[in-house]
Parts: sequence; structure tokens; C-alpha cells
Amino acid sequence: MQGVFSQWYKDTYNLEISASEMTFLWAVTVSIYIFGGMISAAIAGALADKFGRAACQLSEKLTFLFDKYMIVLYETGLITVATPLYLNEISPPQLRGKVGTVHPIMLMVALSLSQVLGLPQILGTNTRFYYLLALPVVTGVLHWLMFAFCPESPSWLYLFKKDREAARAAIVYCAIFLIAALEKLRDMDVMSAVDLELAEYHKQEIQSSSVSWVCCFVV
Repeated sequence: MQGVFSQWYKDTYNLEISASEMTFLWAVTVSIYIFGGMISAAIAGALADKFGRAACQLSEKLTFLFDKYMIVLYETGLITVATPLYLNEISPPQLRGKVGTVHPIMLMVALSLSQVLGLPQILGTNTRFYYLLALPVVTGVLHWLMFAFCPESPSWLYLFKKDREAARAAIVYCAIFLIAALEKLRDMDVMSAVDLELAEYHKQEIQSSSVSWVCCFVV
């Protein structure tokens, strides 16, 4: 990347970049990723509540289709918050703990893989690092295409959209593709499990209606 910065500076200003300017540019490039993620993570919960968990997932992956580095940076925090939230809400109660751990595990695997691929012996050179930067485009397109068949979060449909029928349909849709979860229901039929989960959402709705930010400051 520093070689690219040096060439860009030379082409733009017809001058050689100094060591101090290179250090500053490199530091800003690295730190802005964390800064953007911090800001987007702070508002990710509100965005997920307003637009839906699935809508946030689609917007995350859509940004990888464009050459907008800043947009991708600010999507990082949204991914970190919205993805585990969505996974937990579409999974049956029997599997929520297991499903919830998938995202952080795969995140660590991806980070480790990126470090390995970034070695000079693989893709970490001035001529090959473009391929490394292009990998998120491939995974982003695949994710976006597959996610088009995923339902919206039943919890979000029930608690925020107030659409109980859509929430019921989403629960059944998710259950059909989680055969292992259905087997753990044992003697309980699918519709009984759906009604039980809807009752849990109703309980959450009642509890959440009596809680506000004011409660944090009231003794």
C-alpha cells in the first residue's frame, strides 16, 4: 500500500512523498477503519430497529460492489452489530447460543486468513495486493445473492412492524430450513413451537413498552 501511496503522490503532485507525509498518510488509512467502525457501531442498533435486520445485511454487502472505501469502513460496525443480532433472532431458541457464536468465530477466521494472504509470498506485493482487495467483492456478491432468499427477523416483524402474521410466516420459514432444530422439538409440533415463540415476543413487547432511557437515571 505504501508503494501505491508513493506512486499516487508522484502522479498527482509530481513530487516525491516525504517520510513524514508517508507515515501520516499510512496512519490515517489504518486508523480510519477503526474510527469508522466505532461510529457505525454506535448507531447500528437504531438502524437495525428502523430498517430491519435483513435490510441492514443487504446494505452491508451492497457496499462492496462500489469503490467507496469510506462507505465500507462505516459499514464495518453495522456488520458487527446487525449480523449476530439477525442470526440470533432467526434461529430457534434451542440453537440461539450456538448460532450466535458463528459470526465471531468466522470473523476471526477471516481476519486470520487475510493476514496469511497478505504475506509477501502470497498476495502482499505491489503487483498482487489488488487481488487481495478484490476478494470482498466476490464474497459480497455471493452473500447478497443468497441473502435475497432469507426472511426478515421474526422478532423485528413482531416488535417493530407489529405484523404478527408476517412474524409467524418468518418463523415457519426459518424452521423448515433448520431440520436439526425441528428434531430437538421432540413431541412438540411445529405450530406449537411457533405459537410459543410468538408468545415470547408478546412478553418482550409488554416488557419493552415499560422501559425507556429514563430508567437508567432513576434510582
